[in-house]
Amino acid sequence: MSAQNSHYLPLKQAEYHAGLLPRTALTMTRELCLLFVVVLVTSSCALMGTEAVAETSSPPTPTSEPTTPDERGALVALYRSSGGDQWSRRSNWLGDQLYCKWEGVTCQGLSIVELNLFGNKMKGTVPPEIRYLKDLKVLNLGGNQLTELPPDIGELVNLQQLDMSGNLLTEVPPELGQLTELQKLDLRGNQLTNLPGELSRLTGLRQLYLASNQYIEVPPEICRIGGLRVTPSELCH
Repeated sequence: MSAQNSHYLPLKQAEYHAGLLPRTALTMTRELCLLFVVVLVTSSCALMGTEAVAETSSPPTPTSEPTTPDERGALVALYRSSGGDQWSRRSNWLGDQLYCKWEGVTCQGLSIVELNLFGNKMKGTVPPEIRYLKDLKVLNLGGNQLTELPPDIGELVNLQQLDMSGNLLTEVPPELGQLTELQKLDLRGNQLTNLPGELSRLTGLRQLYLASNQYIEVPPEICRIGGLRVTPSELCH
């Protein structure tokens, strides 16, 4: 190799590394492949980030109706547990109107204070959901064919009058003794044979109707409630 060429070769290498000479096809191919990999990785990361944000920011899709206990839910449960489709009076029940417009329902504001379904061909039981009628003062389900009151009835702490006359009750739950605001209790015309002693806690009770049951025993402590009138009166003698 001539001296001129020996000086030229290092210069050509230096120029190549400095990017001053044209790149070969192989070099360009390698650079294009590297660029493709970088773009692909960047796009994948961006897509994963977008999906992650979507997962964390999107609200869950509801799969069922809300199950929060409320007064409407209590009425719906009563309708279903006592053959509502066969009731003689059920205007607006389960419809789109506010439950305060349903027949037999009386409200103050949005609170149900009275439920009167006397003689309405109800058959079945009073459901546990009745406890959600927290503001109820008058409950009249007399003149039907109801067979059971749930223990949950004891949670209606504002109840003042309870009429279950003319039904098919064979017992009443001891939890009735928790209704300290109760003034009138009508249990006439059922199939009762005894009353729970817990009813003696009803110190505000003034009227207790027990006629037309089977032979029924009234605990003495109930008869000692001050100001209470029991009918028939001989049950407390």
